[in-house]
Parts: sequence; C-alpha cells; structure tokens
Amino acid sequence: MKLGFFAYSLSGAGPRTRARTLIEALANRTDHKLVVVTGPDEDYNHPRVERRRIDAVPTGLVAGISTVRRAFTDVDVVHVPVNIYQVMYVRAVYHGPLVSGAGIQHTLPYRNLAKLLNIDYIIETHERVARLWERSGFKSTYIYPAVNETEFREYSQDECEKVRKRLNMSPEDDIILFVGSLTEFKGAHLVSQLARRLENENVSIIVAGDGPLREQFRNRPNILYQGFVDNEDLPSLYNAADVTLVPSESESFSIVSVESAACGTPVVTTTQDGTMVRLFRDRRAYRWTERSVDGLLDAVHDLLNNPETSYAQSRRGREAIEEMGLTIADTLDQHLAICEAAIDNH
Repeated sequence: MKLGFFAYSLSGAGPRTRARTLIEALANRTDHKLVVVTGPDEDYNHPRVERRRIDAVPTGLVAGISTVRRAFTDVDVVHVPVNIYQVMYVRAVYHGPLVSGAGIQHTLPYRNLAKLLNIDYIIETHERVARLWERSGFKSTYIYPAVNETEFREYSQDECEKVRKRLNMSPEDDIILFVGSLTEFKGAHLVSQLARRLENENVSIIVAGDGPLREQFRNRPNILYQGFVDNEDLPSLYNAADVTLVPSESESFSIVSVESAACGTPVVTTTQDGTMVRLFRDRRAYRWTERSVDGLLDAVHDLLNNPETSYAQSRRGREAIEEMGLTIADTLDQHLAICEAAIDNH
C-alpha cells in the first residue's frame, strides 16, 4: 500500500506531533511506501519517506496545488491528520480515499462540510465523539494518542544523571516538571504559586511551554524555564523529573500524563474528566488532588518524601501504558486497518 500524508507542519504539539510519530513508525516498522507533503519550514526527513513541500501561505498555496496533485497521483489513500481546511485543500486536486484526523469538530457546519468533501473515514481520539460521527452517517473510530516507546522510555540512573548535569541540577535535587501551555486553564498560575511556596526547600521546577503567563516563570530562583520544547526533547525532561504536574481545569486526554507515565515519572493531576483520566484512575496510575496550591503541595510532598509510594505509582503508570495499548506499536495496525477500510468505503 502507498500512503500519502498532508500536514503543513509536523512540529509542535497535538495532532501534528502524533502524525509525525505515526509516519516515522510506518517508515521504520513496515514496508508500505510513504509520500508526505508539508509546508516550507518543516525540516522532517526520513530515507524511506518521499518528501514534497509547498510554499508558505497564502501565496504558496496556489502554486502548491500542482505539487499536491503530483505527490498523490498514485497513492492508495491519503491521511490528513490536522484540520478541515487542510482536507479542503487536498480535496481540491485529490479525489481518492481520504482519512481525516481528529481536527474536525462534530458540529452541523463541519458535518455538512465533511459530507461535501467525501471524507471516507474519521479518526477520533475519544470514543464518544467517534460514536457521534457514526450516528451522523460517517465511518469513524477512536484511537488513543500513542507514544513512541523507543523515545518515551524509562532512562537508566546514569542517563538521568547526565540529563540533570546538562540542566545544571544535582542528582540529589527534587525536580517537578510542568509541560503545557502557560495559561490558567492548564493551571500554569498554580505552578507559579507552588514555586513560591517551595522557594525555601531543595526543590526545583522545570517549566516547558509557552503562553500568556510566561513572564511569571522568567528569572525565578527555583524555576528552570525552558520555553516551548520540541516533542523529541521531552523524554529527557520527564526522566530528569521526580513528579510531573497536570493541574488543568479539564483534560480530554492528557498526552502529557501518558508520556510521563511511559518514562516512569509519577503524575499529579487535578482533573477527573476525560477518557484517559477515567482509565488511568481505575488503575490508580495517577495521583489526584484538588485544584489548589495546597492540594498540589500536599501531593508533591507525599511523593517526594515517600520513595516507596512514588515507586509504586511509577510502576502502576508503566503497567497502565502496556495494558491500555498506548504505544505506537499497539496502534500501528489500527491505523493501517482504517486506511484499508477507507479504500473499501470510497
């Protein structure tokens, strides 16, 4: 099978990063042919992937149409993982089997547009939304976002010490990690307040992310502010940390929690909604606390001061990843089956 992918960017977070992980897994673990069309600033390259670029928006989109047409001339199916606008762009010149990612909202305007664009299969990350698409007459299923287990893995003690040395942190330091947008919705303000409460303790907080609250994290004595961090650089931060905080108001999935658990780092979260939280909670793979600075402080102190408790949660997190099939190896066959179904459904 020859698979086409269109993603203007494969860098960043969310569907773009998941698409990159999927493409790399297909290239490294299968014999399928791959052609990928991206924007001009994407530096992704793989020896087994045929790569095409279109120029920058908006002027480059017109000239890029011919590039897309040539790239997808002989593919069996095209996967557009990011949003409806990129689906529209591809559909202008490609009329074969097409799979869409979870970037399409299940609202009446989008449903009508999806029918007009003749999307053959929609992949969702939430079971409930996939069922809604099915009830609306579309072929749809859900696949949990997965992590690349060769990258998001538990480091050896020597590897962890090397990472801490690179970060100018001692092996004896207690380290808390926050990964995400620096917004109140994600709980960044609580992380900032927590840092103030911990200033007199031997605890440092690594902050990996960007957003409107970024100034709260600059030039703080116990905060190592990293700004936005590429996905490929996150495993070392998870492994350097003793605890990962996910103090969001709500989380539909929380890929940060999955990545942290895959690296063996305990997770403290303040949200109880979303598919992933429910599944992880059943396995006691998260540490839940109320959404307050006091709640976070108590949970963090408990994990940092009780190595046995921390280790037990770390093991439960790793076991949950394996039991729930949240590695790219587990989901690869699902993606290929959907591509074949899209071909049959077209």
